[in-house]
Amino acid sequence: MNAVSDATGPLAQLIDMGGPVMWVLLVLAVLGTVTFVYLMLFGALYAPRMTHPLRQLLGQWQAAPSDARP
Repeated sequence: MNAVSDATGPLAQLIDMGGPVMWVLLVLAVLGTVTFVYLMLFGALYAPRMTHPLRQLLGQWQAAPSDARP
């Protein structure tokens, strides 16, 4: 691609038509995407794990729900 086609691409056309409002919308879209990726990574990395004490408690609860004490 050359410089002329880069300057007249779809994003440049949107900004030309929308003006400053389009800049705000583009910034909000980028922030939303970054926030989504951050929260997905945070949720995946810091999700509760099936530890040994939790596994034991679940086993007790499945065997006798009223007798299980955390």
